[in-house]
Amino acid sequence: MQAQSGTVTGTKARKSPSVRWTTKEGHAQFLNILEDNGFCLVSIPGEKLTAKSKPIIECQSCGDQLSSFVDNMKRGYFPGCSCRGNLRSTSQAGEDNIRSIVEDHGFRLVKTCRKPGGRHAVVECLHCSERNCFWLQRVKRGKFACACNKVPTWDSAQGRERLIEAIEKSRFDLLEPLPPFINSSFKLRFQLKLKCTDCKQTVTSSIQDLIRDHTGCSCSRTSEMKACWELASILKMFPEKELDLVTEFKDPLLKGIGGNPLRFDIAIVDKVGHPMVFVEIDGPHHFIRGFWGTDSHTIEHDLKKEKYAADHFITMLRIEASVIRSAIPWEEWLKDKVTVAIDRRGAAIHRLSKGSHYTSGEYASLRAGS
Repeated sequence: MQAQSGTVTGTKARKSPSVRWTTKEGHAQFLNILEDNGFCLVSIPGEKLTAKSKPIIECQSCGDQLSSFVDNMKRGYFPGCSCRGNLRSTSQAGEDNIRSIVEDHGFRLVKTCRKPGGRHAVVECLHCSERNCFWLQRVKRGKFACACNKVPTWDSAQGRERLIEAIEKSRFDLLEPLPPFINSSFKLRFQLKLKCTDCKQTVTSSIQDLIRDHTGCSCSRTSEMKACWELASILKMFPEKELDLVTEFKDPLLKGIGGNPLRFDIAIVDKVGHPMVFVEIDGPHHFIRGFWGTDSHTIEHDLKKEKYAADHFITMLRIEASVIRSAIPWEEWLKDKVTVAIDRRGAAIHRLSKGSHYTSGEYASLRAGS
């Protein structure tokens, strides 16, 4: 029975005792596997068959020449060919198929090439003569266009101009130059490093969030903004240490219950980016489970952050958000704790609250049991 691309054959290849591919018996077994699936051997790189070899094989029906790992073919995974309904983009038939799709949409295929994310197609609009580069899978689905009939993609010249214009109209400055290539199919993953001109905070944002004005900084969170202003004035006392404030600080190794990285509201980092102090501004959802109507794991995540800070000898300051909005002199408390941490006189976890939120309730119970 012939194998289909990306799937295992319905019946296993001819049963044979396990032998080494480098032996005559192993070579004969491999030829039997090819024959059972409608292929024949063309050549073996290095002229020595091993488990990691990628021999060139030929389909006996359509004549397509393909390659794959020996171990994959032993398990029944064979590369797709024309007669199995899979036109490889690197083959002449596959390129002709792509060219036909492109021409049906009013474009001309310039070339296909490999870029980050997979193979891409460079196409030229027959109307405006604009050239763009698109992910090949997107082209096959007919999802591509140009500036004359749709919003330009981010990897085009017009798209880059649109992005730069959006940044200039926002309250943010771009801290790092744009890379020479922005893959339009990965625009949700691409992150811009920005600095707010109002609160001076450094944030990262996707292109989509920036365009939709969803990029968050302390300006959209009053309590955090006040804390950042106070921290910025404290850091001016230590100009020789070259410290900086970073919001939404994260370590990829610190993950929550769902597997996503956990973020600290504010971090004071040294000149090489190593955190010295974490500051968390805690709203009511940090103490009352389901406060926003959902059963979140915020409390458990807070405890994971505290453990992370303790394990890495980093001072962590937790302040109840209502304290910042009250008459409690939290600024002096913050200044004392940060100064001690910067002077490297010990690392600890400090908490400031109007009531007993940190000493009673579910958070305190889980912390006592951890």
